[in-house]
This record gives sequence, C-alpha cells and structure tokens, in this order.
Amino acid sequence: MKIALIAPSGVPFVVGGAEKLWWGLAQHVNRHTPHEMELIKLPSPEHDFAAIAASYERWSLLDLRHFDAVISTKYPVWIVEHPNHTVYLQHKLRGLYDTYPAHLPTQLPTQPGRLPPAAQALWALLASPSTDRRQLPEIFGRVRELLASTAIDPQELASLTALPAPLVRGLVHKLDAIALQPGAIRKYLAISQLVAERADYFPVGARVEVLPHPSNLEGLHTGPSEFVFTASRLDGPKRIDMIINGYKRTQTPVPLWIAGDGPEAPRLKALAEGDARIRFLGRLTDEALVEHYSRAALVPFVPHLEDMGLITLEAMACGKPVLTVSDAGGVTEFVEDGVNGRIVPPNDKALGAAMDELLADPVKLQAMGVAASATAATVSWERTAQGLLAAAVQGQAAHQAEQTAAARRAESGLGHGMPGPRVRRADERLRLLVVNTFSVYPPDNGGKKRMFYLYRGLAQWADVTLLNIGPWGSPAQERVFGPHYREVCVPPSEAFGHAEKALTDALKRSVTDIAALLYGEKLTEYVAAFDSLAAQSDVVVSAHVYLAPLVLARWQGPVWYDAHNVEADMKAVVLEQPLPGAEDAQTPLAPLDLHASDVARRAVQQVAAREAQLVQRAERVFAVSAANRERFAALYGRPVDTMEVAANGTHLPTDAWLEAPRRAALKAQLGWGERPLAIFVASYHGPNLTAVDAVRALAAQCPDWGFAVVGSVCDHFRGQRLPANLVPMGVVSEGALTALLRAADVGLNPMASGSGTNLKMLDYAGHGLLVLSTPVGARGLALAAGTDFIESDTEGFATALQALAPRVPSPHPEVRAAARAVVERVYGWDSIAAALQPAPAAAQAAD
Repeated sequence: MKIALIAPSGVPFVVGGAEKLWWGLAQHVNRHTPHEMELIKLPSPEHDFAAIAASYERWSLLDLRHFDAVISTKYPVWIVEHPNHTVYLQHKLRGLYDTYPAHLPTQLPTQPGRLPPAAQALWALLASPSTDRRQLPEIFGRVRELLASTAIDPQELASLTALPAPLVRGLVHKLDAIALQPGAIRKYLAISQLVAERADYFPVGARVEVLPHPSNLEGLHTGPSEFVFTASRLDGPKRIDMIINGYKRTQTPVPLWIAGDGPEAPRLKALAEGDARIRFLGRLTDEALVEHYSRAALVPFVPHLEDMGLITLEAMACGKPVLTVSDAGGVTEFVEDGVNGRIVPPNDKALGAAMDELLADPVKLQAMGVAASATAATVSWERTAQGLLAAAVQGQAAHQAEQTAAARRAESGLGHGMPGPRVRRADERLRLLVVNTFSVYPPDNGGKKRMFYLYRGLAQWADVTLLNIGPWGSPAQERVFGPHYREVCVPPSEAFGHAEKALTDALKRSVTDIAALLYGEKLTEYVAAFDSLAAQSDVVVSAHVYLAPLVLARWQGPVWYDAHNVEADMKAVVLEQPLPGAEDAQTPLAPLDLHASDVARRAVQQVAAREAQLVQRAERVFAVSAANRERFAALYGRPVDTMEVAANGTHLPTDAWLEAPRRAALKAQLGWGERPLAIFVASYHGPNLTAVDAVRALAAQCPDWGFAVVGSVCDHFRGQRLPANLVPMGVVSEGALTALLRAADVGLNPMASGSGTNLKMLDYAGHGLLVLSTPVGARGLALAAGTDFIESDTEGFATALQALAPRVPSPHPEVRAAARAVVERVYGWDSIAAALQPAPAAAQAAD
C-alpha cells in the first residue's frame, strides 16, 4: 500500500513528541515493511482565530486520493477527506478542549441577537448539530466575512475572536466534529488511555484502540549512575519548577542536570540559583541526549496530564527508573509505583523525599532500572506500525467491498413489490435491515443506547442498516458509523403528521410510535426506502413493534423481533390503562375510532394485537429479560424456550472510579461541594415521570443531600417550584454525564412501573455509584439486593439516604465493587451481541 502520514508543521517549528512519532513511524514502515509511507506536512499556524481557520481550510482542500490510505494524528490535518482514513490521536487543540479555562462559557450564546450582526451567520452554522461536510465552504466563507467586516468595532472583533474565546472554541469543535464523525474515519486509535478517555475527543460510542508508540531516538543504552537527569521543553505544563523545588529539599550530593529550552528558562534558572548541584544543559543533540539518559541515576518527569510522555519510555529504554506524580497523565500508564519507578503526590515535599529515598538505595534503584527496561521493551515500532498498518489494510478492503456493493446495487436497481431475502453467497456477511421509529444518534437515552450499542456489536458479524424515522422537515440522511454499520433517517410525510396529531389529541400523549403502528402506510418516503433496502437484505429486524405491520405487509423473508419491552404492557402504563390480557391480543386488527370514549383502552388492545402477530410470526424474538420472555409466552402463546434473552447492556468506561477521594475531588470541582450527591438520569417517558416526582419529594425530605436530575425528564418540571437542593440539568453531553456519574455518591432508581429492564441501573453501577432502587427498578437484572445494590420501596428512600449520609464519600464500597463486577461480566454490549450471532447451520439455512 501507498500510505500518506499527514501532519501539521508548527509555526514556529518546534521538535516534540509528535515529530518523533512521525519521523520514527515513517522510517520504520519504509525500512521494515513492504508498504511505502510518505510524511506530508504543511505549515499550520494556530496563533489566532484567522490562522486556525486558514489552517483547517488548507487541509480540507488537500486531495490525497492517489494514496491507498491516510493516517492523521493531530488537528487540523484530520479534516482531509479520504475513503480510507485512520486517526491515531495524540491530542486536540488542548486550550479549547481539556485545558479550556473553567471561567469561560463552553457554549455559544443561545441567542444569536446578542452577537454582532457580522457574526450571527457564522454563529448559526456553528450552533447547528449538523456535521455535513458540505458546510465547510460556507463556514470558511463566513469566517472571512467576519474578519473583513467594517460593521464591527475592531476592539469588539478582537475580543470576539481572541484565543480562547467561545467563538473560537465553537469553530474548532465544529470542524473537528465534521472531520472525525463516524463514516469519515475508518478506525480510531489513541496514544494512551488518558487520551482515549478525554471528553469530546472522539465521537460518542466510537471504539478507540490504545496503541502507545516508542521514541525515534536510536542507540538507547544503559550506563553508570552519575546524576539525576530530566529533559523537557521548559514551559509551564512540564512543571520543571516542581522538580527544582523538590530537589532543593534533598540532602543528596548527586547533582541534578536539566536539558531543554523554552520560555520558562530564565525563571527556572533564577529559581535554581544558589544550589550549586543544579545545572542547565540547554537543548541537546539526539546523540548527547541518549548519552545523558545512559548516565542518569533516575529521571524525574512530572508534567501535568501529559498525553503520553516519551521521556518516560526513553529513560526506561536506558534502564533508568522514572519518578513521577499522580496527576502526570499518560506517564502513569507506564510507571508502576515501587517496581520500575515511583508515583508520588504532586508536591515538592513528596518529590524531594522520593529522590532521597531512591538515591540512598543503589541496589533498589538498579532493580527498578531492570524492570524499567522490561516495560520499555513492550512498546516498539514493530508493534505500533503493525497496529496502524492493520487498520489501513482493513480499511482498504472495506472500501473496495463498499465499491463492489454500490456497483451491485446500481445494477440491480430499486426493489419493487414485496421483496424477499437476496441470494447470499456462503462467504458473505449477513445483512440486517433494522426498522425503528427514532434516530439512535447521539445515544443519549436508554432506548437510543440499546439500539446504537447493540447493533454496533452485531456489526462485528453482520452488515447492519438502521432505517429510522427522522425529524420533521429534515432531508433524508445517512450516517455511517463504521465499515459495516450505518443509519438511514427518512422524515415522516405531511399526511402522517396530520394523522399523528389527531391521535395525540385523542390520547393526550405524544405517541409517534403508536401512530407509526396504525398509520405506517402514510410514511410514503419511508416505505419506498424500506422496499429498496429490504431488496438487498437477508433479515429484517423490527426494533419495537411499531413498524411491524409495515414489515409483515411488505416483506416475505425472515423477521426478527428486538423487544425492548413488552410494548402492550408499557403502553398500558403510559396511557393509564389496565395491563392487557391474552384476550386483548385477539382483538381484530381494525382502524382506531379516535372519538370513542375508551380510545386509550382500544389503542392498548391494538398494540397487543399487533405485538401478538409479530411474536408469533418472527423467526427469532429477543426479550430483554427472562420475565419479559415469560410474559410474552403468557400473553401471546409462544413457547418460552423458542425465545431468546438479549439483555440491556451498558457502554462501560474502562475506569470504574471506585476510589472515594477521586470522586469527592471531582464533585467539589463540579461545584457540588462536600455534601452527599444523588443523581437520577431518565428520558421523558411515562414511568420516569412518576419516578422523577418521587425524586422531587425525596429532595424536600433530605435537605442535606444534593440532587442532580439529568435527561429530557427535566421537561416534566416546567412551571413547578423545586426544592433548592434539586438541580434539573436537562440533556447533557456524554462527557458531562460521565463526569456527573463519577462525582455522585448514589444513583437513584425509584421506578414504580414499567416493562423491560432499566439501563440506568447498569450505567450507575458501571460508573462506580452505589445504587438505591425499588424492586421494580431492578426487575430482570442479575443484580442482587443487598449484595449489588440497596433495595427499598419509594417511601423508604429518605430513610436509606439519611443512613448513607455519614458514609459519604465512600458508601458501601464492597457493594459498589460487586455491582461493577456483575455489569462487566454480564452486561457488556459486545458480549450480548456476540451471543446473538446465528450458528453456522442457521446462517446457511438463510442463504
């Protein structure tokens, strides 16, 4: 393959870890593999708003289609468009992401009228949720218009576009979202776990592989122990001042030598003045740098939240222990405290004490050096190149397969009439067409999360297309989440809209799903898309029951039912009707009389009748719990052993955050102080509304607790007076939700009704929270009351919280750890999806 490794050339040019990655990777690929790699760099200044925009635009226009693959690692280069693009992320523009000043707003003004008229058009583009690449020319054009405008005061313009103003942040976030969206990138990798987990670095739900890389320094070797040595750019984030202050506390005669140059050099030299043991070496050549590493006794390296930290691996490759601090970020992924170095608290006193301790014990220092060499040996150019080349090769194969499939579709034309399954070769992947009534992206509530993550898992062994009903008035659109996974959204027709409104008025509820069940034939564009896509499919999956009448009327092949709930029971609860019985499932399928006095009851009966038809007709039925499977058997007469359980799962963070000090510190940082914090996360859905009313009452009973309510369920509070200790936060980003779940002490689940299982239970447990739930809230889950969560009826929640308050910030650590272990073992989406893969014989039967 011919591969372009694309990278920005900084203005002014400075050599750092990024340059060492690019040089080392290109050199290894060209020397040791059959592939050819060219390093392509363009000057990419980023000193102001205009320069940043111009750099992104320059890269967006670059045509690299004469290469088989493109690999990018940094902004702004990843905005290059290529059908086989791998991102190996080092970091984003950190001053506008993870180091963005806390006192500045993170959002653009919600009212464009507050901005100068010359900025309003740009604001509208940046504020829209669209990530359509076709917006780029207009975005860059609006930037130029703003900068050239004479209608805005120069001082106001300077303030508006100064780094790191919210408008600049909004521009970069928008451009990165377009560049890195699923479908634009074949595979995501990160240089460290820290980078992989940073908020807003990757699209929601993206699979990110962690792949560290070594240094390009050659000839790294061990040698005598003559001095303490560190090498860094001398700037604030590297915290050389902490090393100097810590060293000045020591009693050791071993000198400290500091290599590197940078803006902090004068201040650091002044700080070291008076201590004859400290020596500044300036910038060293590569050869001299290797020589100094080899002669070091140990290497202190204490940056703040470093992306990875090549100095760590360079020192270890020379057999030298590394002394670092607990907030050094990626450095701590290599240093094992007491084994190949030390990790101490980030302060002068701890650093000084550790230096004295290590330098006083040469035998221990030597043993740590041997262990450090072993650690460094695990990170090699062979391994790094192998991971990136595998991504490029797989991406090329996927691109070629897509081109072949597109040609085949073009030859076959659109499907007509009532399609059945296509003719599938034995070596082809199964093609699933999944129909559903709402878009799954972003996956920001329970139903969307199940859809997005479950079918992302199924895409490991099948080609998955989600055909969903899109927003009103929007054009049909396609989102590609991966090589074998996409979503097609088709908006509803005007005729369907009128029918839905009449049904909503009659039932006094928002009931798009029931409208789809009853009036699916009015979804004219959706029906056309279904016929076309079904003609190229092997199986149609009905996610929920509501589009099943359309499927059963227009498809003669295999049907699977992905049942998120017993929908007839769920709609009975939402419409405040009795739960249906087996007789309701026999209700004739007929138009619903919207003027009938018992219209809500009749609507539940229609849902039950159509669900019965689907359960009896489907080749496979996936229930979310054994209880739901038994309910299907009782209502609809299908034997229990002919249905499968595909439990609700959760997208687990790698780090459970079980440690109380970290959670307490984050809670304080987020502004919740030291008082206990309980969280409730839910969408605007019937059973959740009753539960959030219970949370409001609970807040009034427990004034010493803070309560965070997250999700669209907050709309239920409109016009209500709330207790001062309850904060409705609405829908928040995935990163913000993760932060809240890590900061809270207790996850609340006061459910009184509902069907299926509660994803919030798994989200709580997966993020290290103690869960307080009713028996109904825990239904169908493999979590044991008392062992994995605290169980109480709603009336007992206040007493339970009062009993837990003295234990904060570490309430029942054994329960939290046990719950996390169960969720890891049972409820990972990939494991759930893998269990649904048809056996080979079943797959052949479908051919």
